[in-house]
Amino acid sequence: MTPTLFPTMEIGSLPKLPGREAKLQGRNPGEKDREQLQQVLHLLHAPPELTDLVERFLQAEGREQIINLNSAFNIRLLEIIGLDQVYDGEAQRKEMYQGVVEHVAGMQELDRQVSFVTKAGFPNTFVPYMYLHPLSIIEQIIEQFPNDENNDENIVQALHEEEVENIVLDAVHPVKVPITGAYTLGTWSDLGKFPQELMKQGMTHHAARRKVMEELVYSFADNVINPTLKELAQFGIYRLQIDEPNASAFHNQQDLLYEATRRSLAGVTGVEGAARVELGMHICFSRDYGTVTGIAQIPEIKFLTLEIANRDTPDHRAYREVIQAFESAGYKGKYAVGVLDVHTDIIESPELIKERLLYAAELVGPERIEAAPDCGLRTRKLSIAVQKLQSLVAGARLAREGYTITGYNNL
Repeated sequence: MTPTLFPTMEIGSLPKLPGREAKLQGRNPGEKDREQLQQVLHLLHAPPELTDLVERFLQAEGREQIINLNSAFNIRLLEIIGLDQVYDGEAQRKEMYQGVVEHVAGMQELDRQVSFVTKAGFPNTFVPYMYLHPLSIIEQIIEQFPNDENNDENIVQALHEEEVENIVLDAVHPVKVPITGAYTLGTWSDLGKFPQELMKQGMTHHAARRKVMEELVYSFADNVINPTLKELAQFGIYRLQIDEPNASAFHNQQDLLYEATRRSLAGVTGVEGAARVELGMHICFSRDYGTVTGIAQIPEIKFLTLEIANRDTPDHRAYREVIQAFESAGYKGKYAVGVLDVHTDIIESPELIKERLLYAAELVGPERIEAAPDCGLRTRKLSIAVQKLQSLVAGARLAREGYTITGYNNL
């Protein structure tokens, strides 16, 4: 059962299992891969179930079996560590952008990679897709049964259905599933020929790009993300999380982010069987959350997961600045504050995590504070990710023990 105070979660991604890439290419994992796997088992005192999953993974053959065992391992790993909300660390996805757009009709993969450095100095690389025409989700069953006249009526189009079904079957703890948001999907994509066509009609370059970007973002929201959320909400999962790492990357685009989010979430909890799911958003790559606080006015957003630890100072004022920005905008939901910096191998102590959580709790009350990494941990080695999450769980436990209704205790 999820504890009353300071529940813990992983944001989304975890590093793929050591040796996975080799196995997918038909090779045996190398000695270093096997050493890393054994190191992880040692950190957890070699629990039999996890040890068995590693042995099965090393013997696995075939892409589906390898990936499914990676997924099952990650879920059980998080449960053994003690996280209250779990996921499979994107074990069944390529990555957060391509893992979505490769399943969207109307987008074409480009033969190049895009690399950029965020405001915080962190690198990100992905393969962009180009906008061709209004979007829809590619359905495998249509390809399998192209002559079925009832396809359009019988198929509910959604992403990640098989993934989530597998996770729900494997998980014991409540499941939280991340979905890349329409704003990031649109603003990370190539706008194709459409801006040039509008410029030929007399539009300025800036106005043409803005109009096409808005059209693309809304098409992602209406035709991809909203139907996906509506379908996944019926799987009995605890939370659905929209990921928007690009939320604050463009100036004067707050209205676009707000409207894309509103459209994406519209009617999701009204779907039969979905009333109990909580909807929220994760925003990283941001040092000025004040530019995106308009989302606080969207009533469906019940939790925010926010990157804060990587800018923390000894007085923890970053937590005050971030939380107060959303409070001033009228936000009433929960904050899953980042207390682990995912871009360093330094293992935060449980005492530091306790301090950060209790500081945040003093601002809005402990019942509104949850504990999370700043972002996904895929950038770290698996052994580092495990140690960071162990510290997260231990720090949250200390915070629960140390909190009193009147304020700090033992600080």
